Amino acid sequence: METKNKIDIAKDYLTLDEVAAECGVPLEHLRYFGEEGNLTICLRKIPVKVAIENLLNTKPYAENPKKQKEILQMLDEPQALHSTDIYRIFANRDGKTEITRLKTLPVMNLVNVSAPPLSVGFDDLVITRAEKERFAHTYIRKSDSTQNPLIIVSPDFRNFILYNQEYFFGEKQARIIKYLYERYTEGNPWVHSKKLLDIANAHSWRLHNLFNHSKNWRNVIRAGKSGYYMFNLPSDKAVPNKKDEDTGPDLFDYASSK
Repeated sequence: METKNKIDIAKDYLTLDEVAAECGVPLEHLRYFGEEGNLTICLRKIPVKVAIENLLNTKPYAENPKKQKEILQMLDEPQALHSTDIYRIFANRDGKTEITRLKTLPVMNLVNVSAPPLSVGFDDLVITRAEKERFAHTYIRKSDSTQNPLIIVSPDFRNFILYNQEYFFGEKQARIIKYLYERYTEGNPWVHSKKLLDIANAHSWRLHNLFNHSKNWRNVIRAGKSGYYMFNLPSDKAVPNKKDEDTGPDLFDYASSK
């Protein structure tokens, strides 16, 4: 009997079962690392997008197409879960769990209207391919010194390869990424978004606007609480507890501080 060749589709994100199989670890290991904050477990894009689209049909956003488009652009990628919600979803694996916030996006507070919580199930959990590669390199391939997570193609960081995926960025974006990498190598990786926008000499007041035309930029820049970011390489450095007094507001600050 002839065996058909397996087709490997390069998906941007994988189910937890797929990650467990590719990494050779049980699901409970993924749960543990997710709850401990060492693995970013996300929700599929569609459940969040449906919830937000329903809210955008209400006033005042139904009458503001520009604001609708701006908000929906934030849903181009799976949204990261808080560790407490990872625990709750795993604990209710056969049912649905209601959540009201995400790590990088406040689902209900974003549009400032009253709405029911988002109800999701275990099958809605995913891990981005870049995060899977980072996790595998950090916790599974440590003893293999030939595995290099970063290959710098151009010194200005407009082109590089991170966890086997190649990235291309514009000049202002590359300034931010290069600065984050330099801070990482100095052992002080976390930088607030306002500082990063100053580095780029950008007129935007949040990172998302600067990177909104770059696919998967969050695979390169890891978000922490209170608007801090770092280059997405392994690090045990804790996120600063408080923002600097001159950092100013940032939408992602608001989301992660909830």
